[in-house]
Amino acid sequence: MPLVSKDEMRTYLGSIKVTDEQLIAYIEDAEEWIKEYTRRDELPKGYAKNVKKMVAYDLTNKEGKTTESLGKHSISFENSDYPKSCLRGLRKKLKVV
Repeated sequence: MPLVSKDEMRTYLGSIKVTDEQLIAYIEDAEEWIKEYTRRDELPKGYAKNVKKMVAYDLTNKEGKTTESLGKHSISFENSDYPKSCLRGLRKKLKVV
């Protein structure tokens, strides 16, 4: 059972348009990415927020974008799959192999 239901994800996303099938696929992809990143077989419920942020990021950002500027405001992302805001809290729970 996924950490985040499609209904919870729809509430989190607000007005972003996406089909149920796409939403479920994005949720599953985010959970699998976190499992690989943390070397876990099962994810704790506390990672639900990370899943929501990752799905929202996947739906709203263009691939390959590393910097965005508007006037004096600039945002840059590291060469990672996700920005630090999506990964916050995951490193603390890395499982030693």
